[in-house]
Amino acid sequence: MRTFLDYIDSVHALGANVLLLDETATTIKQQWFNLAAGLLTSNGQDLVSTEDWDLISPDGFWSGFTTNLGRALGPRYVDENVIRRDFTEGIVLLNEPGRDPVTIRLDAPMLTPSGQLVTSVALGDREAIVLTHPDPTSAPG
Repeated sequence: MRTFLDYIDSVHALGANVLLLDETATTIKQQWFNLAAGLLTSNGQDLVSTEDWDLISPDGFWSGFTTNLGRALGPRYVDENVIRRDFTEGIVLLNEPGRDPVTIRLDAPMLTPSGQLVTSVALGDREAIVLTHPDPTSAPG
């Protein structure tokens, strides 16, 4: 996974952008993983999509594709054995394929995509989550 993310960094260094198109994702959980990978590497010009027509059709457009975490506060890094990237409006956490499940305690309460306020999150093998700050004034940076 890290090699793949590093490859995207190399593409960016050449002045190009990427499209992360998951052709095999059949669940929303898998779509979040694809979106998280895109956010971990995004230069602000990349795209993330799916071949699941039900998630990109006008009648069923998946709200995850409109996620806006604001400006990245820096590059991705490893924290508590997961890959993380911080943004002005939230964070992205990704547990790589083949890794043990992990529970991450958050510095402050954050909102899950479903709107639940949490102080920790559990991620299994090949799981990711995008969390937002509940109040923009509580965001770092």
